[in-house]
Amino acid sequence: MNGGLVRIVVNRMDSGRQSVGHSVIDLSLWPPASMVRQAAEALRQSSEIEPFTDYKLSQFRRGLRSLGPDAVNLLSRPLSEIDASEVLPMLQMIEKDLTTREDITRERAVAFAIAIRQFLCWAPDVLKSGQHFRDVVAMQLPALRRRPALRRNDIPPVVGHLPHVDWEDLRRQAQRQLELRYQAIEQAIGAELELYDRVAQQQADLLVMPIPAPMRAEMDAWLCLSLTERKYRSFPSVTAAELAAIMLQHQEAFPVAWNATGWPQSDWKVTPYRLQENEGVEVYRFRYDLTPWLWARYRLPNILLTSIFLALLIHTGWNQGSVGALTMDDLVLQPQGGFRLQGYKGKTDDHTPVVDVSPSQRVVYRAIELLLWNHQQLKAMGLLASTERRLWFGWQKDGFANTINVIDEKRVVSWCQRHGIDSFSPSALRPLKAALTYLPQRDLEAVRVLLGHNDLCVTDGYLQDTLFFRLNEANMLQFQRRIETSLVYAEGGSPLISARGLDHRDVDASLLMPTGDGGACADIFAGPSRKPLASGEPCAGLLCQQGGGCPQYRLVVTAQTLEMALRTRRYYRSRWSVLASAQPEAFLRLHVPRLLYIHVLLRIVHTQRPDLLRCAEEAMA
Repeated sequence: MNGGLVRIVVNRMDSGRQSVGHSVIDLSLWPPASMVRQAAEALRQSSEIEPFTDYKLSQFRRGLRSLGPDAVNLLSRPLSEIDASEVLPMLQMIEKDLTTREDITRERAVAFAIAIRQFLCWAPDVLKSGQHFRDVVAMQLPALRRRPALRRNDIPPVVGHLPHVDWEDLRRQAQRQLELRYQAIEQAIGAELELYDRVAQQQADLLVMPIPAPMRAEMDAWLCLSLTERKYRSFPSVTAAELAAIMLQHQEAFPVAWNATGWPQSDWKVTPYRLQENEGVEVYRFRYDLTPWLWARYRLPNILLTSIFLALLIHTGWNQGSVGALTMDDLVLQPQGGFRLQGYKGKTDDHTPVVDVSPSQRVVYRAIELLLWNHQQLKAMGLLASTERRLWFGWQKDGFANTINVIDEKRVVSWCQRHGIDSFSPSALRPLKAALTYLPQRDLEAVRVLLGHNDLCVTDGYLQDTLFFRLNEANMLQFQRRIETSLVYAEGGSPLISARGLDHRDVDASLLMPTGDGGACADIFAGPSRKPLASGEPCAGLLCQQGGGCPQYRLVVTAQTLEMALRTRRYYRSRWSVLASAQPEAFLRLHVPRLLYIHVLLRIVHTQRPDLLRCAEEAMA
């Protein structure tokens, strides 16, 4: 340490390459005995043996420069003067100091605070209590962590945007949306299985396709040429079907040897575009290699294995690890037909729930049949040992020591694009299955059995983090819609709602003041324009239907406003004679228009919305 300049050996990344260099921190303004200077000296010595990360050091340096005076004073103290009970408040104060700055984002401020905390752990001195700073931090780390991030929610975001009337309406719409997604995925899986059957049939037809001897000889000669020799020879005049027939028939006539990675030892090289008129070529090829398409009748192409994996995920509701760990022993053929599946849960070291697949469940049943067939075929070709029980082997360049990741992110994204489905993570199929199990009957026990939980509370928490989270999102958004639409309605009525592209059904009468005649008042302190009110005086609500009507009056027909209209009519039935005899002129001018308005309104509602009127009448009973 030279005058406060600390020289630390660091690892740097430059254009993807790692190099070792030096980085200097200027700590000349910090007291020699401060915890910062002590930590820097310890790190300097350690970095000479094992270089420090340049990025972390940069975060620490920038964090120190961003600290306010109070935080600087805290870090200027020696560790020997600090008690263990002061460590947590000190670190929390440093983070608060950084996160309240307006010139840096919260994410960057938190990163700076973490870098400072980790840097201080290098300080060798002990606290007043005799403990090391790093040991105290390790014990108090849970309290230092920010609010835990929400779990990843794989329920489609569209559920959180559904407009609805009430909770039951939202539940029905959410169920429909999720059913559509489930059906789209299942149909895409079925389409892949059907494509495979068509390709197998097409290739069977090509195997018996007659090929003229001269054409076959010319094509065989061209296929046997090296890549260099082909540059000087024109491609024979054959169609895509004829070329495919020649290659398939040659493949049948002359058995090939397989190398250890599962690829045939053949020098045939044909670019995909020459065969692309044949169905499945573009889908089944491995990069630019057509071998998986040519051998589709013997082994499954990778995209079909991806489809089978997704079929098992969406049918069982298991997690990816359980489906990936399936073996031959976990797919048991039942005497009465169908399969019984039971896998393994790595997280809990337990078995998954038992799942039965009947022949009537055509898609997943066919998927299991093909998966087992593929396993038998690989053994028959000598590519898998007779004792191998694992299932997920495809066209892979690294041999058969490990299974292939058939649900790699790029594979699933490509699969979704092929079928016009919004991209999803395979982990999304488990909460999708759980949501569709819960929504029809709201049976929490059925979801618990599906997910394999031992406790209903765990299942409830799972739904809270996935399905209910989205439903609550939709509820909050709908409330915002009602607030906005009701305010617009109060301002300019139905014309303004239409002009702003809002939904008239989102007008919430509870946000307006009911007037007792099937309507509501937008501002009870405004009153009719022809009768100004004193400041703070509410309107009596007697002139809503006078003349052209009050500009604050809004007709909002709901069960609640209709109930109030019915109660007003009941009141008039019992009191009209008293009102009329007491003040005849006022009765004719104020009450008769109101009575007529309520009568006409209730007649219209009786004709157009009897269900709504019935609800209002039942509420009065």
